[in-house]
Amino acid sequence: MPCCLFTYHAYGSWTPDRKQGYVKRHQGILQQDLQKHGL
Repeated sequence: MPCCLFTYHAYGSWTPDRKQGYVKRHQGILQQDLQKHGL
């Protein structure tokens, strides 16, 4: 019986309003930015 495991990466799932910061490609983890998120 074959068994498969699929792993999905949620790139961009950390929004700029996240307390711990967010990730931007080629820049790494950035500090929380409420203005960029529109809050």
